[in-house]
Amino acid sequence: MKIAHGLSIIAQVVLASSAAQAAVVHSGHAVADIVSPTAARPCLFFRLAGVLEADPTSPNPTTWWFAIPTEAMGNVPSLKYQEISRMIYQAKATGATISVRTTGAVVSACSNFVDVEYAILQ
Repeated sequence: MKIAHGLSIIAQVVLASSAAQAAVVHSGHAVADIVSPTAARPCLFFRLAGVLEADPTSPNPTTWWFAIPTEAMGNVPSLKYQEISRMIYQAKATGATISVRTTGAVVSACSNFVDVEYAILQ
């Protein structure tokens, strides 16, 4: 029983560390394009200027689109969506650059584009 429990803990650590390694950071890029959420696809999509591969570990490594699901509770989008989308729109409007970190995963509700963990306005 202790061996099985120990193996379970090791597997969890390996999975957590591989997910952390899969994340990618893109720093100092302008926002090139933004596609707002719709009822059919409740996601904000955006591209960064000069980024041809959002996350090389994604199943579709040739995509340069990032996605932020709204994950709404009723009519209120998630705090993550609200914070990141404000930065994306502000960067686009002002010409400021941002840094974006992916989660190392894709969002199935967002056409399997790369999920964003956070963005920092520079």
